[in-house]
Amino acid sequence: MRTKIEKLLMICLMAFGSFLIMMSLVSHNAEAVSEWSIETVDSDGSIGLYSSIAIDSNNHPRISYFDDTNDDLKFAYWNGLSWQIETVDSDGSVGWFSSIAIDLSDNVHISHGKFNELKADWNLNYTTNASGKWTMETVDSGGSIGWFPSIAIDSSDNVHISYSDGDNEDLKYTTDASGEWVAETVDSDGSVGWFPSIAIDSNNHPHISYFDDTNDSLKYVKAGPDTDDDTGWTCFIATAAFGSSMEPHVKILRDFRDRFLLHNSVGKGFMRLYYTYSPPMADFITEHDSLRAVVSVSLLPVVGVSWVVLKIGPASTMALMLLLISGFIGFVRFRRKYKI
Repeated sequence: MRTKIEKLLMICLMAFGSFLIMMSLVSHNAEAVSEWSIETVDSDGSIGLYSSIAIDSNNHPRISYFDDTNDDLKFAYWNGLSWQIETVDSDGSVGWFSSIAIDLSDNVHISHGKFNELKADWNLNYTTNASGKWTMETVDSGGSIGWFPSIAIDSSDNVHISYSDGDNEDLKYTTDASGEWVAETVDSDGSVGWFPSIAIDSNNHPHISYFDDTNDSLKYVKAGPDTDDDTGWTCFIATAAFGSSMEPHVKILRDFRDRFLLHNSVGKGFMRLYYTYSPPMADFITEHDSLRAVVSVSLLPVVGVSWVVLKIGPASTMALMLLLISGFIGFVRFRRKYKI
């Protein structure tokens, strides 16, 4: 009898001991989560607006932020012992709404807004130390461009940036995947594109969330279904015909779309129909090399007219085309009359 009682007590003690150990572990984890370490990184003036953080391969934080006292872009990083602080860009009023990303080699990439006081406009700037020193460049400009940029790096260390076009209240996107910056308008249906955030998936395709001010709603957009390249939103049929959305002819058509078609109701209606019916056509073209050649040649006049419109504008292009048509008709009549 005593043996059974002793065994029962032993089981109870073991169960109670296990319970105490489990509670101790849970309590330890809870304490570990709640042990936030707070410190001041930089306090020299009005510092720290529009901060963005990324973690490098050593689990060290790197932070970009705005120096409101001097209108500069600043950068802080933890080297394992202490915080190191640098003024990265001080050329004008720079560093607004900074966004930071780290590539596979721990190089820093920062997108940010620059206010051009002389022209009273807003530009999208990009700053990096990938070359071993800080370099800066303007990625998109002309008006109120580059509000609230968000930056991400894909698995090939290509840079992708989403941002707001303040003049047209559109969502824009740019990437250097082709070796040069290529920008395009992603959404222009109302007052959209505010406060975007970008992420890159395992196929190197961009995904963007953003605010639609017209409808007071959250919106989401992802790259198009053509996966032959890693650039995202493309002209499906032209991309299938010419082989890549970065091909110069396709870029001309995309620029024409962004500058003219997306800013009027007729153009937007055409684009909705195009994106509805063109993907299966593009897939069929991609699978037949001979058809690709035919379609690419047939698109050349369209590319040519689009290029002229981009260079001299729609009105001048229309006048030029009327002049050429009139000249051709006159030449034909002249030949018939004089039997040349």
